[in-house]
Amino acid sequence: MTTLYLVRHGETDNNKAACFNGSKTDQPLNGRGLAQAASLAAPFAEILPDVVFSSPLRRAVGTAEGLRGTLSVPIETVEGLREMDMGAYDGVSFAEVRVRDPELMANWNRADVQMPGGECFSKVQERVFHTIVGLVAKNRGKTLAVVAHGTLLQLFLMRLWQVPWQEKSTLPILHNAGYATLQIADDGHVTLLCYDEIGHLPPLLSDGGSLEPRRETPRPSLGHDLVGKTLLFADFAQ
Repeated sequence: MTTLYLVRHGETDNNKAACFNGSKTDQPLNGRGLAQAASLAAPFAEILPDVVFSSPLRRAVGTAEGLRGTLSVPIETVEGLREMDMGAYDGVSFAEVRVRDPELMANWNRADVQMPGGECFSKVQERVFHTIVGLVAKNRGKTLAVVAHGTLLQLFLMRLWQVPWQEKSTLPILHNAGYATLQIADDGHVTLLCYDEIGHLPPLLSDGGSLEPRRETPRPSLGHDLVGKTLLFADFAQ
């Protein structure tokens, strides 16, 4: 049995300002993001991951370091975990892009959405899916923490649970320093144990920092509906 923790990085200034936060603007964590990352140390001191994999971007590496805390576990950066290239809109606010490119935003839930000068959803989804399947294949029987990005992890979970593109918004992006947990059997059965866990975050660190404000009671979503469900995925079979 392999246990996989999918962790979104802590807050950056782009998150705070509600801007696209892709791979071109390699921002570090801001002050709140550093505190969010540090808050991950307590739960992961009990989880005891065997290895921490991280996107090479600074906000992810900083979160991985906070998560590791005092544990003596390696942090390995993986290029395939890099966030989607948002092209010309990297660092631009969502509100401004809605005005500048209303057609793009109107078609946001389509596989072929192409960021000008950047990547498209479907290709990024294939990249992250094969990256994580490969990490699991090389580390069977271990407990793995993967620290990456909101859009990237959303696309991975969509592919895993076969969420149609037109229903993309039903699987909301994890909140900053939130995580999802998957249990993967050697025969390919995958169970979602939790989705968007933020119990480790004090109230002042758990609101905002995403596409919508944090609510005391999470908005019902497909992610929460899938908790406890088990499906067979041949890609994960040994």
